[in-house]
Amino acid sequence: MHRTLPATEQLQQIESRIRILKDNVIESVKDSQILRSNFTSLLHANKETNDVMKNEILDVISSVRNEFLKSVRAEEENVKDIEKELYVLNIEKRSVHDGILLLNKRIREIEEDFGVFHGEEQYEEQYEEQDEDELTFS
Repeated sequence: MHRTLPATEQLQQIESRIRILKDNVIESVKDSQILRSNFTSLLHANKETNDVMKNEILDVISSVRNEFLKSVRAEEENVKDIEKELYVLNIEKRSVHDGILLLNKRIREIEEDFGVFHGEEQYEEQYEEQDEDELTFS
């Protein structure tokens, strides 16, 4: 009987260790389920955050694009206005030039009438060069 008692104690110790191991396994399973649940929650929260951030970024990009397009349209209109003004200025310049030519012609006629003539080259050279300098928009 002496031997059975130590064997019984050994069995009880083994059973006690088995219970502890079972408890540890149960705790580990619970912990892993909690971790899995937390991971799923974090994954879902990160996806929502990413979606929100993505939408905010897309909104900003859209806003910047719209502002850029407005700016481009305004610049295009500005260029058209400047080109129109340039066209009008060129017409006015031609008109002034034509007026100068007419005045020079009239001065020559008057000089001829009075007998004072300085030569046609003086008037033509001076204003023909200006005629070639048309205003342009670059």
